[in-house]
Amino acid sequence: MEKLLCTYFFLLSSFLVFSQEKYSNWDSDYLSTEKPYEIQLSKNKKGVVTFWIDAAPSGSYTKRAGFKIDSGEDLDNFRTFLMDCKGKYLEWVQVAKSNNVDKLTKVMDFKVKRLGAFWLDYKDWEFDYSVSPSASFHILDYDGVLYHLLIVRTGELTASSNSYKKDDGAMLVFSSEKEIDDFLSKIDLSKAEKSLNSAKKEDLFK
Repeated sequence: MEKLLCTYFFLLSSFLVFSQEKYSNWDSDYLSTEKPYEIQLSKNKKGVVTFWIDAAPSGSYTKRAGFKIDSGEDLDNFRTFLMDCKGKYLEWVQVAKSNNVDKLTKVMDFKVKRLGAFWLDYKDWEFDYSVSPSASFHILDYDGVLYHLLIVRTGELTASSNSYKKDDGAMLVFSSEKEIDDFLSKIDLSKAEKSLNSAKKEDLFK
């Protein structure tokens, strides 16, 4: 019975991944990727909106990985977590600049309840529904530019369909207050609902 339920949820999750709507994206000056990371949306029959947030894979073999955030308590907790991290980030940036600190790694103490994450394992989508994100502050010099970074990590991921399948996870990397604010503005439920409703109306005229 347990095996059948796992299979069911895996297939359901796979369906959701491929029924997403394009919504927005986010970017990081530090990562300097060729294109921004996508944020997509899906909505189930109960009205729960899910944000599928592509992020930078922590491992070198993973093609895609990211966060799965459902509207309601999960989204509220994640937003609060990020805002707390932003406050500490700004405080530490100021302290670092005032004291000429040019190299540092420091873990933040903020916690968030378990969320979801996903990754593409070769050709298969895998999901972990018990992720406890962590945040850390970094100061480093890269190609002559001094960066103050806020990094939010999923930590190691374990597939819900197979406990032997694991991945190094994914991370959100912000290099300024503006990047954090821009990201927060996009994981907004009212904006997501508006985008989904607009896409639904467009579907009427295909």
